[in-house]
Amino acid sequence: MQLRLRSLLGFGFVLLFGSCSLKDHIVPQSSSCEVREINYELDYYKIPNGQTVNIGDIVTGLFTTFPVMDIITINGSNYAVGGPEYSTHYTYGPDGRVKRSHTSGRSLSNGIFIHEYSYAPNKVTDVYKQWMKTFPDTLVTTQVYNLNSDGVAIRDNITYTNGYVTEERFESYTHTYTLQNGNTIKRVWTAKPGGGFDGLPPRTTDYEFDVTAPNPIPTLFPYLGKPNQNKMIKEYDRDGNARLDYQYIFDAEGHLNYVIRILIRSNEPDRYLITGYKQDCPTSY
Repeated sequence: MQLRLRSLLGFGFVLLFGSCSLKDHIVPQSSSCEVREINYELDYYKIPNGQTVNIGDIVTGLFTTFPVMDIITINGSNYAVGGPEYSTHYTYGPDGRVKRSHTSGRSLSNGIFIHEYSYAPNKVTDVYKQWMKTFPDTLVTTQVYNLNSDGVAIRDNITYTNGYVTEERFESYTHTYTLQNGNTIKRVWTAKPGGGFDGLPPRTTDYEFDVTAPNPIPTLFPYLGKPNQNKMIKEYDRDGNARLDYQYIFDAEGHLNYVIRILIRSNEPDRYLITGYKQDCPTSY
């Protein structure tokens, strides 16, 4: 299983970010950068006016005490960020495709999770290795993805339309997606009988895009489905009175550094869900 975050607004914070899906890591195919590291769920500390905080200083954030990795601005205030829940590092082959990922972090019980990828015409092989302190043996599994005519993985629980994922069927629920102009504009979560969510009605999340801007989030695994074509700016939970507002921070060259999702709920303080990207990009002269 790829370790990825995605939101399921309306089911509390655990389900909100605990569902694995193929429709994460979405982006423009034209990027010439290589993502070397992604830091997920960075902790943060709001810097009071008049206080000086430097990179490397130790601060206490919302979840933990951490050394400051960077200082960013959100809605006019400065925040020190660091202490990610987990991080994934990537290496690439000469063809520019990901050949290895290495994931570890404080929220993963001190485990190490590695994927090694190899590519052949119409086929991708993913060898997954897992080490956990609580288990003496290494878990190793191999997944072979055969690709269809759109270049995406053929899987029994996934339905595509022209290379875009339109349905995902999991053990206890189903996600159904509505597409418009290359973007996923709606997702409907539906419980499966006997899956542990019996009696819950379908839940709908709407997505809003800036159709004048391309999707800036790097596509690392295009064989898992085509990415959204434009920049997502909001998610709305129709049934749970919550939404996510998206902000993006770029470097001077216009390369993505951070995606900030602002979780907004009635009568609750806003939460920042921060993902940091480190990329190797060609230097412009």
